[in-house]
Amino acid sequence: MKVLKTSNHNIFKKQLGNRPIKKSHVTKLIKSMSEDYLITPIIVNEKMEVVDGQHRLEAQKELDLPTYYTINNGYRLSHTQRLNMGSENWGTLDFLEGYCSIGLEDYMIYRYFYNKYGLNHQNAWSLLTGLTDSEGKNIYSSFKEGTFKVTTLDFAESCADKLISLKQYYDGYRRRNFACAMIRCFRNPEFSFMRFEKKLKYLSVRLVDCTTTNEYLALIEDIYNYKVSEKNKIRLY
Repeated sequence: MKVLKTSNHNIFKKQLGNRPIKKSHVTKLIKSMSEDYLITPIIVNEKMEVVDGQHRLEAQKELDLPTYYTINNGYRLSHTQRLNMGSENWGTLDFLEGYCSIGLEDYMIYRYFYNKYGLNHQNAWSLLTGLTDSEGKNIYSSFKEGTFKVTTLDFAESCADKLISLKQYYDGYRRRNFACAMIRCFRNPEFSFMRFEKKLKYLSVRLVDCTTTNEYLALIEDIYNYKVSEKNKIRLY
């Protein structure tokens, strides 16, 4: 594959859907290149969109260094994601911003929900898809592939609002396992959030940090059933 060289950085274009430039990573590269400039070609497609190496390109611009590059016809966003898996890995937010930038509605809804409620990604996925934590183990794969679908937005917002309202009783209301336990309660048709909240008004000291979802469920069940007749008790754990 032919390696080309140019000092005109303006010929390169940002690939739509590629992750945002991380200034901290560019700063590290600038320092490294200032000490010893090793030639590592960036990869572009036939449209001169940067498929791999956009951070190196930014550092080279700052230092006014020439850029070496190869042209790979037909390379698209999926190739960009795959090429980056082994280096400065794409995170969940990189995929999110990439798909939002190309206008995928489900990802834009997810970003709104994630930013509004600040929940762990796994909990947010679980609420927005209607899948349990165990059922949703493969959601991340679909999220990375661009096939993620929001199916239960109203339910998700209702549950998230209730979860946020527990902040006054428990500082750890956003902890992953606690949120997961509460989501399981919300899905239980016998569970009354109003009853649980009433109990917390005088039993909140019992709500302490736990290490697993099941431990939280047992704790929530104990609070929920406090001074309740046997026939009105429910099993949550």
